[in-house]
Amino acid sequence: MICPVFRKECRAFSVLLSSSYLCYILFMKYRTEIDESLFEHWPDAFYAREGAQRLDLLKAHMEHMPEDPEDKRRMEILKGRYDRDRDRYLLAWMMLKVLAEEPVTFLNRRKHEKDIRENLGMLGVFEPDDCQKKEWENFGRTLVKKYADSPSFRAALFGMGSVGDRNTALRLAHEILTVTEKVPSSLRLKEEVLPFAEIVKEQFIALIPEGEDLLREAYSR
Repeated sequence: MICPVFRKECRAFSVLLSSSYLCYILFMKYRTEIDESLFEHWPDAFYAREGAQRLDLLKAHMEHMPEDPEDKRRMEILKGRYDRDRDRYLLAWMMLKVLAEEPVTFLNRRKHEKDIRENLGMLGVFEPDDCQKKEWENFGRTLVKKYADSPSFRAALFGMGSVGDRNTALRLAHEILTVTEKVPSSLRLKEEVLPFAEIVKEQFIALIPEGEDLLREAYSR
């Protein structure tokens, strides 16, 4: 005769085993769906997405296609860009804007130059390989969309605002020139930053109506 306690434990173990198997089936089904929908057009699907969740997507692809030689470099770049949900590229961009307006004296010159180099380095401008350039394209889109979400920016773009609103639409164009040309030129780094600068400008022109005209106008100011 089977002990009632033993029978109860066996039943509990059976339920646990069934639940675990069900979870495994669902997990594998989910992974299959991801493989079919996202990995088919790699790496375009990866670069088309935004935010820190791209890290999970890249990890999954590295498990799915461990022989991809460029994924390790993508992982290195991505870990350098994101700290959880914080985008270090955006932080470096904002810091370079601040440094562009900071008064430089004999006392703070060395620190000022060090801060510029560190923030340009955070953007990866000194390692312009193909994976880094693709990441800059992603960042350029993120930057432009961040500004395009502003109601006054949209009003200026589509002619619904005043002259003052159109000046708001020039802010990003001017900002791009400041961060990618004015600041690096102060340390004679314009040539090193040129690949990054060109990619950010290309994204601006591609995503913003009359973007080329706005950049030209920003140059003239």
